[in-house]
Amino acid sequence: MILKVKLYYDTITRIPLKQNLFLVKEKILKKYLPIKLLTFKQIENNHYSINLCKTFIKNLSKLKDEKSLNAYWDFGIFENNFQHHYHSFVQRNLENFIKTDDTRILENLWGTTHDDIEFIYNLQRMYKFKEIMDVLKFSDSQKLKVICSWIEKHPPQKGYSWMGFNCSIRLINWIKILTSLKDINSIKESSLKNIFISIYQNIEFIVKNIEHHIPGNHVIFQYFAVWLINFLFEDSKTEEYSKYFSDEFEDEFLESGLHFELSTHYHIQVLQLGVYFALINYNQNKIPHKLLQKIKKAYSIMEVFLLNKNTLPLIGDNCYNFFHNNLTEDLQNLISLRENFQFVKKEKEEIFEIRDEYIIVSKNKSKLILMLVI
Repeated sequence: MILKVKLYYDTITRIPLKQNLFLVKEKILKKYLPIKLLTFKQIENNHYSINLCKTFIKNLSKLKDEKSLNAYWDFGIFENNFQHHYHSFVQRNLENFIKTDDTRILENLWGTTHDDIEFIYNLQRMYKFKEIMDVLKFSDSQKLKVICSWIEKHPPQKGYSWMGFNCSIRLINWIKILTSLKDINSIKESSLKNIFISIYQNIEFIVKNIEHHIPGNHVIFQYFAVWLINFLFEDSKTEEYSKYFSDEFEDEFLESGLHFELSTHYHIQVLQLGVYFALINYNQNKIPHKLLQKIKKAYSIMEVFLLNKNTLPLIGDNCYNFFHNNLTEDLQNLISLRENFQFVKKEKEEIFEIRDEYIIVSKNKSKLILMLVI
């Protein structure tokens, strides 16, 4: 027992104060004093308006028509992707839904159980739903029915759907679905209101549950989602979350330009967020200089790790890709978007050292990557 207490104490002393405070809030305070979210009626009475929804639609249309963001919305999905158990499961259920128009299929989908918790998380994030819907040729109304079905079955703060990271990825996927509609202006006001109010609740939940106990990619995805929604609504908090996002991005990338988690996978995932953020702000000339410099460094480091045919080795922690089908497509996406910034490519070096992290030795078509363990 004494040894166990010592181990707990040792763990706590190694965690930054901000994370310890967050854990106290998560494990103790929220258990007895749950965070309250505004109700549907409160949002409807105090925050919802058709003019605000029109602003949202207008800005969605801008994102849809922005050529430099095409790779953000969709890099495509191929039939062989359905061989993956998650993709095939979602594809099968969505296909049954469009054949029958039976919303009970969607209700069963949301209630799915599975041994792999990431499988359930990705259902709640609507991971790859937009891409699969496009393959199955969903109509606008069918896409909206899927979103509205989720909203109806998931009241705030119930289950895995209401976790800060899951809410963030889901909102990004909702934006991808909404910008894929052939006629955004055809959304019925009743559906628009339900979607607006759920988005408002998701954002309120994220803001009150930023996951500072998991520093890194979780936090920056949450800041990005909150900033993106505020941007689309032209909310006064857009600038505030723009700064949070920029500061977090600059903090997460080391002076060398490598993401601090030392994972090639998370390096690409977080770099994409910075690129999308910069591109959306590009025409408004609102890109902080420091952010652009970090993006430039992150691109340079990415090129150092590149293998033949523009592929990256999977080094460090890896998980599902949040934007495209695989790491190769994420990489192709970043390479294609690079020209928007006119960054000069890094000169090849036979021996490249990333201070205290990696030594990379290149010779002809071979590459040796050494991870330094201090």
